[in-house]
Amino acid sequence: MDSGFWQPLLIDLELPLAGIGYVSAVAAAVGMAISLLIPALHRHDFRHLLTAGIVAKMIILVLLPLLYGPRYLIVSAMFIGVEATATFEGPLRLPSHLRATAVSVKSMIFKLIMGVGGLALGALADHTTLRTVFPVVALFGIGATWAVLRLDRPTATDDPDTSQPGDTASEPRKASHDVNSFYANYDIHPDHRIHLFQAAAELVTPSVVLYPGSYVDIAPSVVFDDARYVDTDTNVAQFFKQHDAVRRLVESKRATFGTTTESFSIRFHHKDYRRSLDIDDNSVDLLISLYAGFISEHCTRYLAPGGHLLVNNSHGDASMATTNPAYRLAGAINSRSGTYRPSTAKLDTYLIPKRGEPPTIDELHTIKRGIAYTKSPYSYLFQKTSA
Repeated sequence: MDSGFWQPLLIDLELPLAGIGYVSAVAAAVGMAISLLIPALHRHDFRHLLTAGIVAKMIILVLLPLLYGPRYLIVSAMFIGVEATATFEGPLRLPSHLRATAVSVKSMIFKLIMGVGGLALGALADHTTLRTVFPVVALFGIGATWAVLRLDRPTATDDPDTSQPGDTASEPRKASHDVNSFYANYDIHPDHRIHLFQAAAELVTPSVVLYPGSYVDIAPSVVFDDARYVDTDTNVAQFFKQHDAVRRLVESKRATFGTTTESFSIRFHHKDYRRSLDIDDNSVDLLISLYAGFISEHCTRYLAPGGHLLVNNSHGDASMATTNPAYRLAGAINSRSGTYRPSTAKLDTYLIPKRGEPPTIDELHTIKRGIAYTKSPYSYLFQKTSA
């Protein structure tokens, strides 16, 4: 090894020590490329491709003992194992509707850091001995592993089988801290959703709000008095189970934003919105669809005639709403530099495809995303005109 060569275990071949740097650099470059491609792959629903890539990395990890010397095995296993773990923290841990969350953003940033660090270590291996590089890589790997383990840690501390919403005896004293931390990790652009719903409130005054695929976005409760949240994520269920802590968080936000009413209601349904919910048909006044799939297709039944759908087109639900004759466009909310401006003017200039004809329901199910329009507001407001 000191002579500048390293010997694979099962191959009668001597390779220059620089080969170690090349392998590390290539692995890092692949990790960086995947990090940058993840958003595009999600938009095009390439979940299986990402899974295949992760499986391939794990196979490489298993094969390492057959290819590399013992010391390089430790270094490579540490690097590839941590990089694969970071990938798991991204696409495979997203909810089924592929919502972009703070967790996925964090994991992509982490993978980018891993890639840059790997490139630096590969370059170091090219110009020094393996004995010099090993302690540096080991420390890097230990630190990276620690960081990965801290990503998306469960924040609820109570037992889901024993505690009840609002049962202060079953909620630990640190529950409020956990709720606040969980929400802060989600709310990476602080309070921007609150500003969005304030803009919507300039156009509509709903009594009951339904928010399928909500994750922990409690912003509607800051603006409206009766909000019902729906999500399948078990961490979200734990979040809302800490009922008193969630109410205190909402109360502090309402005080900050000057919401005058003291009485408000928060309800959570740990269910898949595509299945029947414990909500009466035609009973809600505002249906929210943000980055959570074709909510309008499954939940319009709960929206009362005259009620409104607040929807963006990231996952194609605004386009889906245009195929439903029960809806008419009633407004748009534009965004610039974090400021949201509601508008009801020139609505006939919205929802005009840049190319071709408006999509059909089958086409939307195939592409699973919205089409490009000549004007792109942050969200649209549709009114349900009939049952």
